[in-house]
Amino acid sequence: MLDRHGAHLPRPEDLLRNRLILALREIDGSNPEVDALLGDALVKPVFAQIDVTQPHLNAVQSRLDKGNHLAALHTFVQTRSERPPADQHYYSQGDEHRNARGNIHQRAYCPAATRNGYTYILGTGKGFSAAEKIPPAQFTAAVERIAAKHPAARNWRKADFPNVFRLRITKTDPKGGKQSAFFGGQDFIFDGTDAKVQGWSVAVDDRGFLHISGGQHNRPNPGAFIPGSWEQFGLSRDGKSREFPEQLYFISKKPHDITSFECVGRRDSQSKIPAGYFNYMNFLQDNDGRLYTYGRVNAAGRQSWGLFRYDAEARRWATIGGQPCDVINDALKHDSRWGGYLHHMIRGGTPTKPGGQQALVWAWQPHFYNYCRSGFAIRFDRANRMHLFLDIRGLGEAGRIVDSQVYAWSDDGGKTFHRADGSEAKLPLTLNPAPTHYAGIDSWRHKSYYRPYSQLVRLIW
Repeated sequence: MLDRHGAHLPRPEDLLRNRLILALREIDGSNPEVDALLGDALVKPVFAQIDVTQPHLNAVQSRLDKGNHLAALHTFVQTRSERPPADQHYYSQGDEHRNARGNIHQRAYCPAATRNGYTYILGTGKGFSAAEKIPPAQFTAAVERIAAKHPAARNWRKADFPNVFRLRITKTDPKGGKQSAFFGGQDFIFDGTDAKVQGWSVAVDDRGFLHISGGQHNRPNPGAFIPGSWEQFGLSRDGKSREFPEQLYFISKKPHDITSFECVGRRDSQSKIPAGYFNYMNFLQDNDGRLYTYGRVNAAGRQSWGLFRYDAEARRWATIGGQPCDVINDALKHDSRWGGYLHHMIRGGTPTKPGGQQALVWAWQPHFYNYCRSGFAIRFDRANRMHLFLDIRGLGEAGRIVDSQVYAWSDDGGKTFHRADGSEAKLPLTLNPAPTHYAGIDSWRHKSYYRPYSQLVRLIW
């Protein structure tokens, strides 16, 4: 196999190859010939993607220099497991070394980003509690300062209100130097009683501009922000205005600058994310630096997964998704009797025609609600393959609600997706019995490919 096809990173469609590797290790793992073969087949492609010149990887480099590739891999895995816990909440998404090891995701939000040796952290760097509480005395002083231009600030919240927050940005350069600033200035103050309003995400695109989004529970709420905070960004609090934000999404005015931002989430902005309903938003980047964002959207009356790809040159986002009606029509074509289960809906109808928000993952269920959070979510591996493993709830073949996950991969940045067995799946991916769109991991065929692959991923990711 190596002679014919060469060595490459393990892929989920390589079922036979992956099982051979696992079998060799189990049957004769101490044999030097097996060690050498596995080193050529498995380890060399991995280390071709990793910088092992860093001082803490000296032991890894030493084993590689001696040709002990498998031992080097085990040392590398052990070195990773011994990293200080304090580093775990940093969301790595652009730095070439950390990105090569895989992004560290939280179930929602990415409040820290690393790129080209610079680290940007929002507040504490923790998903639902990144924001910084304001002591009563400081809040009272801020209200008086703001009220000079915006008198309504005096009636926004009482002086002793316990849940007023600001968002601090800290930038650390490669030499350890730090710069700190409040996002929107010290008077960009909000009510964080709803923890989602404390959730913010940051990323750096391939041109060096910072992107910050968050501060909302599905949609922006002007009442959660002190008068004067939105106004400084030219935002209107009138929901019918063109200056009303479809999402609280900002881009820095200069590359790498943490002091000055423009709100590009306004209704009239060409740079807004094409999702009028957006929550638990995360940024991520592929190995070439291209920026994506994903999170919970509402498509055809049901909470779903949405994914968007950014064009840094054009400063525009494109939706990666499909129409929910395609899932329904595909399922009914497969089994017209399944339509008999499509009733008792909490809200909305059954989509039969295109329109509205497109979704990456969508499933019909009687209720509209889905958490749409995932510990793995979406990641890029060392070969720049996108993997998604996403929780979703949907109505199964027998008319019962299924709580499970979909898995798929893409080698072209989301233009096409494949199931673990290599077969193509159309968007939106689903748990509903729609053969063209189904990507659930519960089918036997899907599991037979996914399981051996995931065993290898745990070793080398």
